[in-house]
Amino acid sequence: MTQSEWRQRWQNAERYLEQYAAAVDRLNVFPVADRDTGHNMLATLHAGVAALTDEPSSPRAAARALVEGAVRLARGNSGVILSQWLKGFVEAAPDEGDWSWEHFRTALAVGARQAREQVAEPVEGTILTVADAAASAASGGTEGAHFWPTVLDAAGSALARTPDALSVLREAGVVDAGGQGLLLILQGLSGGPARPPSADPSPRLAQPVPEPIALTRPYEVEAFLLDPAYGPDRLKSALSRCGDSVVVAFSDDRAIRIHVHTDRPHEVVGLLTSAGRLRELKVLNMQAALDDDPMRDGEGPWAVVEAEWASLVRAAGFVPLAPSDAADRPGALWLQARRVLRHAVSVPSLGALLVALDHWWDVRDGTPPTRMLERAGRARQFVVERRQDGYRRADDPRLAGDRGTVLDGIVRGLAGGTEGLLHVYIHAAAAEEEVRQWEKALGAEARRVTDLPVWVLIVQE
Repeated sequence: MTQSEWRQRWQNAERYLEQYAAAVDRLNVFPVADRDTGHNMLATLHAGVAALTDEPSSPRAAARALVEGAVRLARGNSGVILSQWLKGFVEAAPDEGDWSWEHFRTALAVGARQAREQVAEPVEGTILTVADAAASAASGGTEGAHFWPTVLDAAGSALARTPDALSVLREAGVVDAGGQGLLLILQGLSGGPARPPSADPSPRLAQPVPEPIALTRPYEVEAFLLDPAYGPDRLKSALSRCGDSVVVAFSDDRAIRIHVHTDRPHEVVGLLTSAGRLRELKVLNMQAALDDDPMRDGEGPWAVVEAEWASLVRAAGFVPLAPSDAADRPGALWLQARRVLRHAVSVPSLGALLVALDHWWDVRDGTPPTRMLERAGRARQFVVERRQDGYRRADDPRLAGDRGTVLDGIVRGLAGGTEGLLHVYIHAAAAEEEVRQWEKALGAEARRVTDLPVWVLIVQE
Protein backbone atom coordinates (compact mmCIF):
# COMPACT_ATOMS: atom_id res chain seq x y z
CA MET A 1 0.00 0.00 0.00
CA THR A 2 1.46 3.36 -1.01
CA GLN A 3 1.69 6.25 1.43
CA SER A 4 -1.10 8.05 -0.44
CA GLU A 5 -3.35 4.99 -0.22
CA TRP A 6 -2.54 4.61 3.49
CA ARG A 7 -3.67 8.16 4.07
CA GLN A 8 -6.87 7.61 2.05
CA ARG A 9 -7.69 4.54 4.14
CA TRP A 10 -7.60 6.61 7.32
CA GLN A 11 -9.91 9.18 5.74
CA ASN A 12 -12.17 6.26 4.80
CA ALA A 13 -12.11 5.02 8.41
CA GLU A 14 -13.11 8.47 9.61
CA ARG A 15 -16.04 8.54 7.17
CA TYR A 16 -17.26 5.11 8.33
CA LEU A 17 -17.10 6.15 11.98
CA GLU A 18 -18.86 9.43 11.23
CA GLN A 19 -21.62 7.58 9.38
CA TYR A 20 -22.41 5.35 12.36
CA ALA A 21 -21.25 7.46 15.34
CA ALA A 22 -24.79 8.03 16.58
CA ALA A 23 -25.52 4.29 16.41
CA VAL A 24 -22.34 3.58 18.40
CA ASP A 25 -23.45 6.18 20.96
CA ARG A 26 -26.67 4.24 21.51
CA LEU A 27 -24.69 1.10 22.34
CA ASN A 28 -22.76 2.90 25.09
CA VAL A 29 -23.59 1.48 28.53
CA PHE A 30 -20.08 0.79 29.89
CA PRO A 31 -18.34 2.09 31.93
CA VAL A 32 -21.02 4.81 32.15
CA ALA A 33 -24.18 4.93 30.03
CA ASP A 34 -23.58 8.50 28.87
CA ARG A 35 -23.98 7.63 25.17
CA ASP A 36 -20.98 9.50 23.80
CA THR A 37 -18.54 6.75 22.78
CA GLY A 38 -19.13 7.07 19.04
CA HIS A 39 -18.63 10.80 18.94
CA ASN A 40 -15.70 10.69 21.36
CA MET A 41 -13.91 8.20 19.10
CA LEU A 42 -14.87 10.24 16.03
CA ALA A 43 -13.48 13.48 17.52
CA THR A 44 -10.25 11.69 18.42
CA LEU A 45 -9.82 10.07 15.00
CA HIS A 46 -10.75 13.31 13.23
CA ALA A 47 -7.98 15.15 15.08
CA GLY A 48 -5.47 12.52 14.00
CA VAL A 49 -6.61 12.39 10.37
CA ALA A 50 -6.67 16.19 10.17
CA ALA A 51 -2.96 16.17 11.05
CA LEU A 52 -2.32 14.26 7.81
CA THR A 53 -3.40 17.24 5.68
CA ASP A 54 0.14 18.28 4.81
CA GLU A 55 2.18 15.58 3.08
CA PRO A 56 4.81 14.45 5.61
CA SER A 57 8.37 13.50 4.70
CA SER A 58 8.06 9.75 5.44
CA PRO A 59 5.53 7.05 6.41
CA ARG A 60 6.77 7.16 10.00
CA ALA A 61 6.38 10.94 10.13
CA ALA A 62 2.81 10.54 8.88
CA ALA A 63 2.00 7.93 11.51
CA ARG A 64 3.52 10.13 14.20
CA ALA A 65 1.39 13.09 13.05
CA LEU A 66 -1.71 10.86 13.22
CA VAL A 67 -0.95 9.87 16.81
CA GLU A 68 0.06 13.33 18.00
CA GLY A 69 -3.15 14.83 16.63
CA ALA A 70 -5.27 12.12 18.23
CA VAL A 71 -3.56 12.35 21.65
CA ARG A 72 -3.77 16.13 21.65
CA LEU A 73 -7.57 16.16 21.28
CA ALA A 74 -8.58 12.69 22.53
CA ARG A 75 -12.02 12.65 24.12
CA GLY A 76 -13.49 10.28 26.66
CA ASN A 77 -12.33 6.90 27.86
CA SER A 78 -12.70 5.31 24.41
CA GLY A 79 -10.98 8.18 22.60
CA VAL A 80 -7.95 8.11 24.87
CA ILE A 81 -7.63 4.33 24.42
CA LEU A 82 -7.99 4.74 20.65
CA SER A 83 -5.17 7.30 20.58
CA GLN A 84 -2.87 4.70 22.14
CA TRP A 85 -3.97 1.95 19.76
CA LEU A 86 -2.92 4.24 16.90
CA LYS A 87 0.66 4.23 18.27
CA GLY A 88 1.10 0.78 16.79
CA PHE A 89 1.26 2.40 13.36
CA VAL A 90 4.21 4.56 14.41
CA GLU A 91 6.30 1.63 15.58
CA ALA A 92 5.33 -0.45 12.53
CA ALA A 93 5.73 2.23 9.86
CA PRO A 94 8.42 1.72 7.22
CA ASP A 95 11.22 4.28 7.18
CA GLU A 96 10.40 4.86 3.53
CA GLY A 97 8.46 3.22 0.71
CA ASP A 98 5.16 1.35 0.85
CA TRP A 99 3.27 -0.37 3.66
CA SER A 100 3.51 -4.18 3.51
CA TRP A 101 1.29 -6.79 5.15
CA GLU A 102 4.03 -7.30 7.73
CA HIS A 103 3.85 -3.61 8.63
CA PHE A 104 0.12 -3.92 9.23
CA ARG A 105 0.59 -7.11 11.27
CA THR A 106 3.04 -5.27 13.51
CA ALA A 107 0.80 -2.21 13.76
CA LEU A 108 -2.19 -4.22 14.99
CA ALA A 109 -0.10 -6.21 17.46
CA VAL A 110 1.70 -3.20 18.92
CA GLY A 111 -1.48 -1.12 18.93
CA ALA A 112 -3.37 -3.75 20.94
CA ARG A 113 -0.51 -3.95 23.44
CA GLN A 114 -0.12 -0.17 23.77
CA ALA A 115 -3.85 0.34 24.33
CA ARG A 116 -3.96 -2.34 27.03
CA GLU A 117 -0.82 -1.13 28.81
CA GLN A 118 -2.12 2.40 29.28
CA VAL A 119 -5.38 1.31 30.93
CA ALA A 120 -4.87 1.02 34.68
CA GLU A 121 -7.38 -1.85 35.07
CA PRO A 122 -8.05 -3.53 31.69
CA VAL A 123 -11.53 -5.02 31.34
CA GLU A 124 -12.45 -7.83 28.95
CA GLY A 125 -15.45 -7.46 26.69
CA THR A 126 -14.34 -3.99 25.59
CA ILE A 127 -12.39 -2.31 22.81
CA LEU A 128 -9.27 -4.01 24.21
CA THR A 129 -10.74 -7.45 23.51
CA VAL A 130 -11.59 -6.52 19.92
CA ALA A 131 -8.10 -5.06 19.39
CA ASP A 132 -6.50 -8.27 20.70
CA ALA A 133 -8.63 -10.42 18.37
CA ALA A 134 -7.70 -8.33 15.33
CA ALA A 135 -4.01 -8.55 16.22
CA SER A 136 -4.16 -12.29 16.80
CA ALA A 137 -5.85 -12.90 13.46
CA ALA A 138 -3.29 -10.73 11.64
CA SER A 139 -0.40 -12.65 13.22
CA GLY A 140 -1.42 -15.86 11.46
CA GLY A 141 0.54 -14.97 8.35
CA THR A 142 -2.35 -14.27 5.98
CA GLU A 143 -1.80 -11.52 3.43
CA GLY A 144 -3.11 -10.21 0.16
CA ALA A 145 -6.84 -10.56 -0.48
CA HIS A 146 -7.27 -12.73 2.66
CA PHE A 147 -5.67 -10.34 5.16
CA TRP A 148 -8.48 -7.90 5.92
CA PRO A 149 -11.36 -10.43 5.75
CA THR A 150 -9.50 -12.58 8.30
CA VAL A 151 -8.91 -9.61 10.60
CA LEU A 152 -12.48 -8.31 10.29
CA ASP A 153 -14.05 -11.73 10.89
CA ALA A 154 -11.99 -12.19 14.07
CA ALA A 155 -12.72 -8.68 15.34
CA GLY A 156 -16.42 -9.03 14.54
CA SER A 157 -16.64 -12.37 16.33
CA ALA A 158 -14.89 -10.93 19.39
CA LEU A 159 -17.31 -7.99 19.35
CA ALA A 160 -20.32 -10.32 19.19
CA ARG A 161 -19.00 -12.14 22.29
CA THR A 162 -18.48 -8.98 24.40
CA PRO A 163 -21.85 -9.43 26.18
CA ASP A 164 -20.58 -12.81 27.41
CA ALA A 165 -17.77 -11.02 29.26
CA LEU A 166 -19.72 -8.01 30.60
CA SER A 167 -23.09 -8.51 32.26
CA VAL A 168 -24.01 -4.85 31.78
CA LEU A 169 -23.84 -5.37 28.01
CA ARG A 170 -25.82 -8.60 28.22
CA GLU A 171 -28.57 -6.98 30.30
CA ALA A 172 -28.85 -4.04 27.88
CA GLY A 173 -28.81 -6.31 24.83
CA VAL A 174 -25.89 -4.51 23.17
CA VAL A 175 -22.30 -5.15 22.16
CA ASP A 176 -19.50 -2.96 23.48
CA ALA A 177 -19.59 0.52 21.96
CA GLY A 178 -15.82 1.03 21.93
CA GLY A 179 -15.27 -2.34 20.29
CA GLN A 180 -17.91 -1.48 17.68
CA GLY A 181 -16.17 1.82 16.97
CA LEU A 182 -12.84 0.04 16.48
CA LEU A 183 -14.45 -2.48 14.11
CA LEU A 184 -15.75 0.41 11.97
CA ILE A 185 -12.23 1.86 11.85
CA LEU A 186 -10.82 -1.50 10.77
CA GLN A 187 -13.48 -1.71 8.06
CA GLY A 188 -12.36 1.69 6.80
CA LEU A 189 -8.72 0.63 6.77
CA SER A 190 -9.63 -2.51 4.82
CA GLY A 191 -11.04 -0.43 1.98
CA GLY A 192 -14.19 -2.56 1.92
CA PRO A 193 -17.77 -1.33 2.29
CA ALA A 194 -19.00 -0.02 5.63
CA ARG A 195 -21.13 -2.49 7.56
CA PRO A 196 -23.76 -1.21 10.01
CA PRO A 197 -23.02 -1.68 13.73
CA SER A 198 -23.61 -5.18 15.14
CA ALA A 199 -24.50 -8.31 13.17
CA ASP A 200 -28.20 -7.76 13.91
CA PRO A 201 -28.52 -3.99 14.36
CA SER A 202 -32.28 -3.48 14.51
CA PRO A 203 -33.13 -5.20 17.81
CA ARG A 204 -29.83 -4.19 19.41
CA LEU A 205 -30.10 -0.50 18.56
CA ALA A 206 -33.77 -0.41 19.48
CA GLN A 207 -32.93 -1.63 22.98
CA PRO A 208 -33.26 1.34 25.38
CA VAL A 209 -30.32 2.32 27.54
CA PRO A 210 -30.98 1.29 31.16
CA GLU A 211 -32.12 3.89 33.65
CA PRO A 212 -29.06 5.64 35.10
CA ILE A 213 -27.99 4.54 38.54
CA ALA A 214 -26.26 6.55 41.24
CA LEU A 215 -22.60 6.75 40.27
CA THR A 216 -20.07 6.17 43.03
CA ARG A 217 -17.50 8.19 41.06
CA PRO A 218 -19.60 10.75 39.22
CA TYR A 219 -16.89 13.10 37.94
CA GLU A 220 -15.04 12.59 34.68
CA VAL A 221 -11.73 14.46 34.61
CA GLU A 222 -9.81 14.86 31.36
CA ALA A 223 -6.60 16.85 31.05
CA PHE A 224 -3.65 17.50 28.79
CA LEU A 225 -0.38 17.76 30.69
CA LEU A 226 2.81 19.25 29.27
CA ASP A 227 6.37 18.65 30.51
CA PRO A 228 5.30 16.08 33.14
CA ALA A 229 7.43 15.80 36.24
CA TYR A 230 7.22 12.00 36.18
CA GLY A 231 6.36 9.26 33.74
CA PRO A 232 3.06 7.76 32.57
CA ASP A 233 3.27 4.68 34.80
CA ARG A 234 3.72 6.70 37.98
CA LEU A 235 0.98 9.09 36.93
CA LYS A 236 -1.35 6.17 36.17
CA SER A 237 -0.67 4.67 39.60
CA ALA A 238 -1.32 7.99 41.38
CA LEU A 239 -4.57 8.57 39.48
CA SER A 240 -5.73 5.02 40.28
CA ARG A 241 -5.72 5.99 43.96
CA CYS A 242 -8.20 8.77 43.14
CA GLY A 243 -10.65 6.85 40.96
CA ASP A 244 -11.17 4.33 38.17
CA SER A 245 -11.44 4.20 34.35
CA VAL A 246 -7.89 5.56 34.39
CA VAL A 247 -6.23 5.87 30.97
CA VAL A 248 -2.96 7.67 30.31
CA ALA A 249 -2.11 8.46 26.69
CA PHE A 250 1.00 10.02 25.19
CA SER A 251 2.78 10.47 21.89
CA ASP A 252 6.10 11.31 23.55
CA ASP A 253 7.33 12.03 27.08
CA ARG A 254 6.58 15.77 26.84
CA ALA A 255 2.77 15.64 26.55
CA ILE A 256 0.30 13.34 28.31
CA ARG A 257 -3.49 13.03 28.00
CA ILE A 258 -5.26 11.63 31.06
CA HIS A 259 -8.77 10.34 31.75
CA VAL A 260 -10.21 9.29 35.12
CA HIS A 261 -13.58 8.85 36.85
CA THR A 262 -13.49 10.04 40.45
CA ASP A 263 -15.51 11.21 43.44
CA ARG A 264 -12.70 13.61 44.43
CA PRO A 265 -12.11 15.90 41.43
CA HIS A 266 -10.24 18.47 43.46
CA GLU A 267 -7.66 15.89 44.51
CA VAL A 268 -7.15 14.93 40.88
CA VAL A 269 -6.70 18.56 39.89
CA GLY A 270 -4.25 19.08 42.74
CA LEU A 271 -2.29 16.01 41.67
CA LEU A 272 -2.13 17.19 38.05
CA THR A 273 -1.07 20.74 38.89
CA SER A 274 1.86 19.35 40.83
CA ALA A 275 2.75 16.88 38.09
CA GLY A 276 3.48 19.28 35.23
CA ARG A 277 2.12 22.13 33.16
CA LEU A 278 -1.62 21.68 32.86
CA ARG A 279 -2.70 22.94 29.46
CA GLU A 280 -6.31 21.74 29.41
CA LEU A 281 -8.76 20.54 32.01
CA LYS A 282 -12.37 19.36 31.80
CA VAL A 283 -14.36 18.33 34.86
CA LEU A 284 -17.76 16.88 34.00
CA ASN A 285 -20.45 15.84 36.47
CA MET A 286 -21.58 12.62 34.75
CA GLN A 287 -24.39 12.03 37.23
CA ALA A 288 -25.98 15.38 36.43
CA ALA A 289 -25.51 14.75 32.73
CA LEU A 290 -27.17 11.33 33.03
CA ASP A 291 -30.05 12.64 35.14
CA ASP A 292 -30.81 15.46 32.70
CA ASP A 293 -30.07 13.30 29.63
CA PRO A 294 -28.71 16.05 27.34
CA MET A 295 -27.82 13.47 24.70
CA ARG A 296 -31.51 13.20 23.88
CA ASP A 297 -31.01 16.45 21.94
CA GLY A 298 -27.80 15.23 20.33
CA GLU A 299 -25.72 17.81 22.25
CA GLY A 300 -23.06 17.09 24.81
CA PRO A 301 -22.83 18.97 28.11
CA TRP A 302 -20.34 21.62 29.04
CA ALA A 303 -18.20 21.04 32.10
CA VAL A 304 -19.96 21.89 35.34
CA VAL A 305 -18.96 24.35 38.03
CA GLU A 306 -19.98 22.96 41.41
CA ALA A 307 -20.67 25.08 44.47
CA GLU A 308 -17.13 24.50 45.78
CA TRP A 309 -15.72 26.28 42.73
CA ALA A 310 -17.80 29.42 43.18
CA SER A 311 -15.22 31.16 45.40
CA LEU A 312 -12.60 30.68 42.71
CA VAL A 313 -14.60 32.40 40.01
CA ARG A 314 -15.71 35.18 42.39
CA ALA A 315 -12.06 35.88 43.18
CA ALA A 316 -11.45 36.26 39.46
CA GLY A 317 -14.15 38.91 39.17
CA PHE A 318 -16.77 36.65 37.59
CA VAL A 319 -20.29 36.12 38.88
CA PRO A 320 -21.52 32.55 39.56
CA LEU A 321 -25.15 32.35 38.51
CA ALA A 322 -27.75 30.09 40.07
CA PRO A 323 -29.67 27.91 37.62
CA SER A 324 -32.01 30.16 35.68
CA ASP A 325 -33.03 31.09 32.19
CA ALA A 326 -30.79 34.17 32.45
CA ALA A 327 -27.72 31.97 32.79
CA ASP A 328 -28.61 29.75 29.85
CA ARG A 329 -27.28 31.95 27.07
CA PRO A 330 -24.14 32.52 25.02
CA GLY A 331 -21.54 34.17 27.22
CA ALA A 332 -22.24 31.97 30.24
CA LEU A 333 -19.50 29.47 30.92
CA TRP A 334 -19.97 25.84 32.00
CA LEU A 335 -23.53 25.38 30.83
CA GLN A 336 -25.51 22.26 30.24
CA ALA A 337 -27.10 22.41 26.80
CA ARG A 338 -30.41 24.28 27.34
CA ARG A 339 -30.18 23.88 31.09
CA VAL A 340 -27.77 25.03 33.78
CA LEU A 341 -26.83 22.23 36.15
CA ARG A 342 -25.27 24.00 39.10
CA HIS A 343 -23.62 27.33 38.40
CA ALA A 344 -22.69 29.24 35.29
CA VAL A 345 -20.06 31.94 35.12
CA SER A 346 -21.09 35.16 33.46
CA VAL A 347 -18.36 36.30 31.08
CA PRO A 348 -18.40 39.52 29.06
CA SER A 349 -18.29 38.01 25.58
CA LEU A 350 -17.99 34.90 23.46
CA GLY A 351 -14.33 35.77 22.99
CA ALA A 352 -13.69 35.83 26.72
CA LEU A 353 -15.50 32.51 27.04
CA LEU A 354 -13.24 30.85 24.49
CA VAL A 355 -10.09 32.29 26.06
CA ALA A 356 -11.24 31.09 29.47
CA LEU A 357 -11.83 27.62 28.09
CA ASP A 358 -8.39 27.60 26.50
CA HIS A 359 -6.63 28.74 29.67
CA TRP A 360 -8.65 27.21 32.46
CA TRP A 361 -6.23 25.79 35.00
CA ASP A 362 -3.22 26.54 32.80
CA VAL A 363 -0.59 27.01 35.50
CA ARG A 364 2.28 27.93 33.21
CA ASP A 365 4.93 29.92 35.10
CA GLY A 366 3.04 29.34 38.34
CA THR A 367 0.21 31.66 37.34
CA PRO A 368 -2.83 30.88 39.48
CA PRO A 369 -6.06 29.93 37.72
CA THR A 370 -7.77 33.11 38.87
CA ARG A 371 -5.29 35.20 36.90
CA MET A 372 -6.10 33.25 33.77
CA LEU A 373 -9.76 34.09 34.17
CA GLU A 374 -8.91 37.73 34.82
CA ARG A 375 -6.99 37.78 31.55
CA ALA A 376 -9.99 36.31 29.77
CA GLY A 377 -12.20 39.00 31.23
CA ARG A 378 -10.02 41.75 29.77
CA ALA A 379 -9.92 40.23 26.29
CA ARG A 380 -10.72 42.33 23.21
CA GLN A 381 -12.32 40.61 20.28
CA PHE A 382 -12.71 41.10 16.54
CA VAL A 383 -15.64 39.21 15.06
CA VAL A 384 -15.76 38.45 11.33
CA GLU A 385 -18.85 37.12 9.58
CA ARG A 386 -18.76 35.55 6.13
CA ARG A 387 -21.58 36.71 3.88
CA GLN A 388 -22.58 36.14 0.27
CA ASP A 389 -20.91 39.39 -0.79
CA GLY A 390 -17.70 38.89 1.17
CA TYR A 391 -16.77 39.50 4.81
CA ARG A 392 -18.01 41.90 7.47
CA ARG A 393 -16.76 42.84 10.91
CA ALA A 394 -19.70 42.05 13.17
CA ASP A 395 -18.20 44.20 15.93
CA ASP A 396 -18.01 47.12 13.46
CA PRO A 397 -20.40 46.56 10.48
CA ARG A 398 -18.91 49.53 8.61
CA LEU A 399 -15.80 47.46 7.97
CA ALA A 400 -16.73 45.10 5.15
CA GLY A 401 -15.22 43.84 1.91
CA ASP A 402 -13.03 41.01 0.75
CA ARG A 403 -10.89 38.97 3.14
CA GLY A 404 -7.77 41.08 2.66
CA THR A 405 -9.60 44.33 3.40
CA VAL A 406 -11.10 43.01 6.61
CA LEU A 407 -7.77 41.51 7.66
CA ASP A 408 -5.96 44.81 7.14
CA GLY A 409 -8.52 46.57 9.31
CA ILE A 410 -8.06 44.08 12.11
CA VAL A 411 -4.27 44.30 12.00
CA ARG A 412 -4.46 48.10 12.17
CA GLY A 413 -6.88 47.84 15.08
CA LEU A 414 -4.59 45.69 17.18
CA ALA A 415 -2.61 47.74 19.67
CA GLY A 416 1.07 47.46 18.85
CA GLY A 417 0.43 45.66 15.55
CA THR A 418 0.09 41.92 15.98
CA GLU A 419 2.23 41.72 19.10
CA GLY A 420 0.72 40.34 22.27
CA LEU A 421 -1.23 37.16 22.88
CA LEU A 422 -3.76 36.49 20.12
CA HIS A 423 -6.30 33.68 19.89
CA VAL A 424 -7.82 33.00 16.50
CA TYR A 425 -10.93 30.82 16.33
CA ILE A 426 -12.19 29.98 12.86
CA HIS A 427 -15.29 28.16 11.71
CA ALA A 428 -14.64 24.45 11.14
CA ALA A 429 -16.00 24.72 7.57
CA ALA A 430 -13.26 27.15 6.52
CA ALA A 431 -10.99 25.94 3.74
CA GLU A 432 -7.40 25.13 4.70
CA GLU A 433 -6.07 27.92 2.48
CA GLU A 434 -8.27 30.43 4.28
CA VAL A 435 -7.10 29.26 7.71
CA ARG A 436 -3.46 29.64 6.65
CA GLN A 437 -4.12 33.19 5.40
CA TRP A 438 -5.59 34.30 8.71
CA GLU A 439 -2.71 32.72 10.61
CA LYS A 440 -0.05 34.32 8.41
CA ALA A 441 -1.57 37.80 8.53
CA LEU A 442 -2.07 37.75 12.31
CA GLY A 443 1.00 35.77 13.33
CA ALA A 444 -1.13 33.36 15.35
CA GLU A 445 -2.28 29.77 15.27
CA ALA A 446 -5.94 29.28 14.35
CA ARG A 447 -8.15 26.83 16.19
CA ARG A 448 -11.14 25.38 14.34
CA VAL A 449 -14.37 25.43 16.35
CA THR A 450 -17.31 23.38 15.09
CA ASP A 451 -20.06 25.36 16.80
CA LEU A 452 -18.65 28.83 16.26
CA PRO A 453 -21.60 31.05 15.22
CA VAL A 454 -19.35 33.44 13.29
CA TRP A 455 -16.68 32.74 10.68
CA VAL A 456 -13.63 34.07 12.52
CA LEU A 457 -13.18 35.30 16.10
CA ILE A 458 -9.86 36.97 16.98
CA VAL A 459 -9.23 37.60 20.66
CA GLN A 460 -6.45 39.78 22.06
CA GLU A 461 -5.44 39.55 25.69
